[in-house]
Amino acid sequence: MAGGAPELVILDYFLPDAGGMQELRELRALAPDARVVVFTSEESATLAREVLREGARGYIPKSCERPVILRALQLILAGGVYAPGELLAAADPMAPLTSALSGRQVEILRMLAQGHRNRDIAEELGVSQSTVRAHITTIYRVLDVDNRSQATREAVRLGLATD
Repeated sequence: MAGGAPELVILDYFLPDAGGMQELRELRALAPDARVVVFTSEESATLAREVLREGARGYIPKSCERPVILRALQLILAGGVYAPGELLAAADPMAPLTSALSGRQVEILRMLAQGHRNRDIAEELGVSQSTVRAHITTIYRVLDVDNRSQATREAVRLGLATD
């Protein structure tokens, strides 16, 4: 926690005294670096997509089992994004991946699958190599792989790259 700002905020979206989307926007404005997680009794793909678009790092229905909640929070604290894949899969077959990886991480995964080196990815995206390595660590964790070859196979399987 830097300067007293929270690292993680869990928002119960439908509490009577909470303002739902407005509350989320206010939290994002007050603590822009905090990872906001929406914890709710509502299991809605539409709401999940909306809160993620508004900057929430996670959407966790209260019906999730405790181990799922703990893994989701670990993923979010490690820099990932979480929403249950089954909520989003019907509308978008890539949803489980895109809900767990940021757009930048999907882009880096594509570049990895194309054989780009970290240095080349960093130059192309205008970021440091350490930033690229941090994204790759998250990609490996989300895909449950240990190396570039395995990540590339997953990218091909998911349709993000060709053989």
